[in-house]
Amino acid sequence: MIILGAPGSGKGTRGEILGSVPRFFHCACGDVFRSLDTRTVIGKKFVDYSSRGELARRMRKRALKDNRLDDASARVSDQRIATYEAETKPILDYYPTDRVTTIDATQPPVKVLAEMIQRITSLPVYEEMAKQVF
Repeated sequence: MIILGAPGSGKGTRGEILGSVPRFFHCACGDVFRSLDTRTVIGKKFVDYSSRGELARRMRKRALKDNRLDDASARVSDQRIATYEAETKPILDYYPTDRVTTIDATQPPVKVLAEMIQRITSLPVYEEMAKQVF
């Protein structure tokens, strides 16, 4: 499963919760990038790239709380959202419509999570996975 959404939409939070469920695994690309050693060539490139906002009040608050400097400025946050709209969201066009589901992330968080779980558990692949004994 790929959880795709605009910066600040809650995909990381929901992914962490789902990742705590047995047989589920969560890997957030942003966490991988933020864990890079900024003294290395690739780490320096990431800092340069993310500080320009090329990868919103709520995001800035999260940035300060979670020490996420890549979200700290309004300019960077706005740029990240614009980049998502232009470069990331079009990825959805590559998937057949029966493989994509949309969930309104503006609902209360527990409703978003409940809807995600309902959709996941209704997938045929989940039914097959649930039959396996580990």
